[in-house]
Amino acid sequence: MKKRFIAVSAAALMASPLAVMAGDLNLYGEAHLSVDHADDKTDSSQFLASRFSTLGITGSEYLGMGLTGFFQYETEVNLTAGGDGLFDGTTESFLGVQGGFGTVLGGMLYDPLFATLDGLDLFADRVGSVHTMARLEGATSHTNVLAYVTPDFNGFSFAAVYGPEQGTDKGSRFVGQLGFEGEVEGGTISASLGYLQANEGVVNAVAELEPGDPGYNDLKLKIWQATFGYEITDVWRGFAFYQDYGSSDVMEDDKAYGAGVGFMVSPQVELLAQVSRYDADASREGATTYALGADYFITDRTTLYGIAGMTRNKSEQALMPTDVDYYQGAGPEGISPAAGDNPWVVSLGVIHSF
Repeated sequence: MKKRFIAVSAAALMASPLAVMAGDLNLYGEAHLSVDHADDKTDSSQFLASRFSTLGITGSEYLGMGLTGFFQYETEVNLTAGGDGLFDGTTESFLGVQGGFGTVLGGMLYDPLFATLDGLDLFADRVGSVHTMARLEGATSHTNVLAYVTPDFNGFSFAAVYGPEQGTDKGSRFVGQLGFEGEVEGGTISASLGYLQANEGVVNAVAELEPGDPGYNDLKLKIWQATFGYEITDVWRGFAFYQDYGSSDVMEDDKAYGAGVGFMVSPQVELLAQVSRYDADASREGATTYALGADYFITDRTTLYGIAGMTRNKSEQALMPTDVDYYQGAGPEGISPAAGDNPWVVSLGVIHSF
């Protein structure tokens, strides 16, 4: 089994820097490269991709009165670029304090809905990721936000994120998520229910709307998300998720859902299968991504993997089974499907964490 526990509660994901003992400083990161062959039916090409490699530092200090202060700086590292392109931008960085009341932090934070789904995704940052179908554009992370995470109450926790307007008319946002994690029948069960609302000013910025454009200052993004996961360590794991945008002004009655399962067939090999679907309100704009893969755990920190992924698009959709932004500086060959095409990608990669 992967040496990464499938913690899906927002508390576990957002408060992870507190694993650093008070007074400690910790350097961490992940180097992730893949070699891919992509075919969009019209063209094909090969790519070398740096897939969300990161470098970060965490630290903490006991402040007295039961309070611990902590911080994190993290940046994406583009292993295939040089010079100014090496460090590809801040990902999650914050300053916070923890006590008996819970955890308070502020900065640039991953969205709890996105982070929860990322923790379950069997192909996170790889070909076949559920994020190819889960429609969270503009909501993967939040800048200039405050967050609060409750203490653990018998496995239950709640996380809330608030983003002020920051000088933008109707530019606020809110995220709330209830999570549970506990031991059941020899395994670990996890579940979450979350809600995101990004108000009109946020949607304007994400959609690049200007005054006078249709929908300017008139659209809100609203997402409900439910997740469930179960794992028996070193045996098998599985998960399912559901997203609903029925109350959103942006995405009408669109939905996204999916499931995945992984089986350990030896102490070093896990076989993976995953499917995710984007069910658009307009019936011809839906799509489904299928992925099969295998992870070979060379050591506790280094994984070699192979994946085959395909996206079946309806007649008016043109999605890929991978985020093509990983192919920085690439031309359009192999990654520009026409509406209704069924593109596929084969990927061989390696991940090293430290």
